[in-house]
Amino acid sequence: DMKRFALHNRVAIEQAPLQVYYSALFFTPIMSIVRRHFRDKMPQWIKRGPEVETDWSATLQILEGHSSSVRAVAFSSDGKQLVSGSDDKTVRVWDAATGATLQILEGHSSYVNAVTFS
Repeated sequence: DMKRFALHNRVAIEQAPLQVYYSALFFTPIMSIVRRHFRDKMPQWIKRGPEVETDWSATLQILEGHSSSVRAVAFSSDGKQLVSGSDDKTVRVWDAATGATLQILEGHSSYVNAVTFS
């Protein structure tokens, strides 16, 4: 549950960690263990919070960055990175744990239909 909380609120935690109690907890699903555990830390002056899901989505992480369809994905042998090829003619290397883009490879003359690690 904590991993989902951290991934779901990664940007807010990185940019404004003190906002976790004031914002991240309010946008966490109602049945989240983290939300229930820290319920008493949520400010009482907020009378009506946003409508949120009851439970976490099955989605652990969304990798955003390609501007067109992704045609191929491969994980590194250690599972720490993944690479994706897209119709936007780029290849992106991602950190599998955080979802951060590590590198963008540009210059392909057409769609990228296959990727692999060597």
